[in-house]
Amino acid sequence: MFSDTWLKQFLKLWNNSLELVTLLRQENFSAVIGYGLVEDRYPLFVLVINSGRLVKIMRYRQQSLDWDFRASSELWESMIENPPGIPQLGLAYTQKRLICRKGNYSLMLKNSNLSKAFAASFKIMHQVEMT
Repeated sequence: MFSDTWLKQFLKLWNNSLELVTLLRQENFSAVIGYGLVEDRYPLFVLVINSGRLVKIMRYRQQSLDWDFRASSELWESMIENPPGIPQLGLAYTQKRLICRKGNYSLMLKNSNLSKAFAASFKIMHQVEMT
């Protein structure tokens, strides 16, 4: 899960997703987002997004994060195998299975473009697993 090859493929598929890039561009969304495991001090990898495009994906190296999402490896695997919709993401968050260590998750869920984009990112993760 989340190998270097996986990360490279994720970047490519993200930028080829007109839906995802358009939703984020409409919000002029630029951020540095960490993804990792609940039990770890630091995220496993970081996305650098500029106006919806994923410009860089890399291992965490003390970057300043705007968002930091954490889950168990079992939940990550489950969400990659069966991409969740917005209701499932909200439920995982309220049940504290998906943790947002940094960033305003509640505000994101209230913004339809951002919440749709977050859900769409799991569809991209699923596509990576299928390749």
